[in-house]
Amino acid sequence: MRLKSDFEKELAELRRKYDVKFQEIEVEFQQTKKTLDTNLNTVYVNKILANAFKSKCLDLKVSGALGVQHGMFVFHRHLSFNIAFTVLTWLIFNKYCS
Repeated sequence: MRLKSDFEKELAELRRKYDVKFQEIEVEFQQTKKTLDTNLNTVYVNKILANAFKSKCLDLKVSGALGVQHGMFVFHRHLSFNIAFTVLTWLIFNKYCS
């Protein structure tokens, strides 16, 4: 009987010990996940920004080379830049103001 009681006490102690370890690992995992999610969002925002600037630079080159005859093309690219910039602004606003 005493042997069984000692076994149950030791088992309960081990369970508590490993529950604490599990909670520590879970906190560490959540912190790492949050960091990785933040980095991923940064990459997405940078990709949007890079595409927007690329689009804007192409607009300047195209508008200078082609002149007024392709004005609608330039307007369309300018609109794409504005949309990308709006999305970027919205993402940044939500990240820092929420």
